Amino acid sequence: MVSLCLPIVKFILALKLEFSKPQLSHLFTLVHGIILCAGRKNMTQIRNAARGDRHLSNATNFLNHSPWCVNRMQRRRLQWIVDRIENKRLKEGDANKLVFLIVDDTCCKKDKSIRKSDLHSVTVEGQGVYRGYPYEGPVSEIENVKLLLSWKDDYTASSKPQVCLLCTDVSLDLVTIQRNYHIRWNIETGYRYFKELLGFDQYQLLSFTGIQRFWAIQFLTQNFHEYQRLEGMRGETDLTLGDVVRRIREEFFGQIIVYVYQKALEKKPLFDILRHLRLPA
Repeated sequence: MVSLCLPIVKFILALKLEFSKPQLSHLFTLVHGIILCAGRKNMTQIRNAARGDRHLSNATNFLNHSPWCVNRMQRRRLQWIVDRIENKRLKEGDANKLVFLIVDDTCCKKDKSIRKSDLHSVTVEGQGVYRGYPYEGPVSEIENVKLLLSWKDDYTASSKPQVCLLCTDVSLDLVTIQRNYHIRWNIETGYRYFKELLGFDQYQLLSFTGIQRFWAIQFLTQNFHEYQRLEGMRGETDLTLGDVVRRIREEFFGQIIVYVYQKALEKKPLFDILRHLRLPA
């Protein structure tokens, strides 16, 4: 029998969302379908990928009309994350209060010309020589900022920098700015996973309520991916969110193979097997 991914079920139940059994069933199916669905992720494709046994209208009604609170889901999801982070920090002996940092990567046009003699060369092991230009002063409509531009190739007046970091806290030195911005890279890769793996911008819902709920479920799915990634890295193996998605898809495909093999041993008609798997004959 082809079943839902058990870690998904455990993760959602741990959030204590106070959903009814039918609502939980829809949520399990949507999260599983978002992970399994390759390519565009509209509601039809998500339902088909999860091999859902209910009509498509049931899933859309769950998003558009079913009586559940998306804000409560968000609160429970975030609280679950914070609790896990704090528990991990306590085990490591860190009892400091958890602080959230928002890093803005806004970049404005620069009017000041740069001379080649103003650049500083920095050698990065294994990556070659970078040429950096630090600047502090007004940029566009901002009165005073710190700006770091960096080129890996030879600098020319028309060449664009590979890296451009802007910070409004001028008390920070350039090394600290770069270290803080390194955190931002995880956000950038997160956006990529949201769009490519979760189809964040591919919804096909007409109501604001449905879109808002669908996005909330995608954030929940991303948190599940990250939790599974960290769990999988306990063996000191580096994993990406893409690795987690591929593993779940491979496990599901393995279930299908085992199911087909078992039904073949039972001499079940091929048409019945395909119908159960919702595959065209």
